[in-house]
Amino acid sequence: MKPNKNEYFDQTSITIEASPQQVYDFVLTPRNWKGTHPVTADVIGNVDEVVTIGSSWREFIDFPPHKVIATWTCNKAEPAKMAEYFSLEPYAPNACYITYEFQPSGGATQFTRTMRVPFTDSPAPAENQNTAEVSKKYLEAVKSAVESANKK
Repeated sequence: MKPNKNEYFDQTSITIEASPQQVYDFVLTPRNWKGTHPVTADVIGNVDEVVTIGSSWREFIDFPPHKVIATWTCNKAEPAKMAEYFSLEPYAPNACYITYEFQPSGGATQFTRTMRVPFTDSPAPAENQNTAEVSKKYLEAVKSAVESANKK
């Protein structure tokens, strides 16, 4: 998947010593975002279960200088393989899409997170470029949390 000039695109991958199902269940349970995702201040709604197609929840995002409430909806889900969810906030009328992919790699999982915002009316704002570092920190925190849980 290649971005175009009117699309913000960030893709980050990490190898996690856990099964694809374990990683899938962790990242698709929104309650786990608080404490692992650097800009997630809180989540509300049905956030204690693994999301399925049609599930919706709200995320309170604190990404200085921005504070945003995003209402996410899962539109694709193949357990242990891939999932996608989207929100119109904060880029309305343009949706923000987050896609997760889980590839087995020996006894581990290659977890890839892609954030995509297709801007229909203008080039992608330059201010969004610093989200790549946030994505990297998030994946590192997921790796730490999932691998720590496996050691118990």
